Amino acid sequence: MGQLISPFSPLTIIDYREPSTRKRLFVLDLKDRRLLHTGLVAHGRNSGTNFATSFSNRHGSLKSSLGFFITGDVYYGKHGYSLNLHGMDKGYNDNQPHIFFANPVQELIYQNVKTLQIPRKRYLHDGFPSVTDVVIQFYEIRGFTAAWRDGTKVRELTRAIDSVRADGLDPRDYRQKQVGSYLQSIKEWEYLDPAVFAKWDILLTTVLALMIWHLRYGKTNHEEFYKHLQRECPDNIMEIIACMETVLDAPSVYIAVERCKIGHRIYRDLKKGYKQYRYIAAQGGWQSIPGWTQFAPGHRGKGVARTRQRLAAGHDLEIITDSELFDSVLQDAARKFQSCHGLPPNGIVVKHTVAAMNVPVENRLAQLEVNLERCRWFGRDLPRRFPYPYYVYVHGTPYSSLFEKGARTFSSGCIRVEKSEELAELVLGDDENNVAMLHEVLARGETCTINLPVPLPVLVLYMTAMGDSDGTVYFRPDIYQRNDRVLSALRNIRDAF
Repeated sequence: MGQLISPFSPLTIIDYREPSTRKRLFVLDLKDRRLLHTGLVAHGRNSGTNFATSFSNRHGSLKSSLGFFITGDVYYGKHGYSLNLHGMDKGYNDNQPHIFFANPVQELIYQNVKTLQIPRKRYLHDGFPSVTDVVIQFYEIRGFTAAWRDGTKVRELTRAIDSVRADGLDPRDYRQKQVGSYLQSIKEWEYLDPAVFAKWDILLTTVLALMIWHLRYGKTNHEEFYKHLQRECPDNIMEIIACMETVLDAPSVYIAVERCKIGHRIYRDLKKGYKQYRYIAAQGGWQSIPGWTQFAPGHRGKGVARTRQRLAAGHDLEIITDSELFDSVLQDAARKFQSCHGLPPNGIVVKHTVAAMNVPVENRLAQLEVNLERCRWFGRDLPRRFPYPYYVYVHGTPYSSLFEKGARTFSSGCIRVEKSEELAELVLGDDENNVAMLHEVLARGETCTINLPVPLPVLVLYMTAMGDSDGTVYFRPDIYQRNDRVLSALRNIRDAF
């Protein structure tokens, strides 16, 4: 059992019954019987999160030890002024080094967070936790210790901020210039003034929280555009915080942020298309074609050459020549373009095809940005987030010829499918009895209800652009005029800090 060197020595007590978010360190003056100091104190990483629940005397366990300690040497290390502690209880706390370090940054972060010096803006979504809520809980869980003591991680963060361009987001939303210029001005990261360090630690954490939220759930509030869809408020603060901790613990912040992004195939394929159109825009895009242009195979003229150049610029034509002849190669390229834009793929360039060709590349990029955001709305847990309160009927139709048309907006709310029987069999799956019953009632022309043993989630999206695995993009008209409002909200640079 350890003993006091002097009955008049100051005694420090750490009360691990309290969470790390409360002041649980007490320095007592035994001579005058008074409390000299109270403060925050963290515990070993593997001892628990907010509460220390697990302790060890094993070297390398990254857990705190209990018992009695006496002080050793003072030195200045990567955490600032530090103090070696020597465990006095043999077999209980003497088998691993113990370090106690004075951390003014931790106290300053605590003060800033608790007094809400971060502007508390309900920025993300009404009814949803704000980015400030995420940041506060993040620091509470880690006992208000700094998250960005390694300058390398900050450099990786600047790279991650720049990478959001590939997702159709704007790095300016994440203080790109401010973070970059600050990083360049730092000479000795570990010797920063504690007040400055605390301020920047909170800002960098806010940047990371906001960026991860936008990448996983979207920047805009879908309820502003779809009033009938009331997304359930998910308890995703802890999911965001877990993601942040994973990013900060990873060897590369940049790679870890990339892994936090949506991995759904629809999103990945759209990103491939967006990358291709960004490249086209960087090359200068394409020139418009006169609106009166009408060409068919066999025609000649300068307009044919301009059509050829337009299709080549959009990567619909691989062989680039100045030929003024509308040949079979150009016709195939025109068919490909028409298929990708919801037009009859006849290879004849007339009014509607020319109009689609004359949409500037900047408009196509905006269209892709809007649809990338729509993908982020439904994110990773769609059935829970978007319960639809109305019945929607999916059925066949006697007017099967309508499926041959490029525009199919003939319905008034129900969904008409071309191969309804095949769809029914697919939904019923391996239930042979129900499949047999289905064919019997269809043969008799009767109405019959067959209940599925397990509800089948159905995803219905309003998308005006979709991608393919090879980078091909399929554009469709914005028939309900929804794109502009989403784009306006998406491109509005708002300060969440």
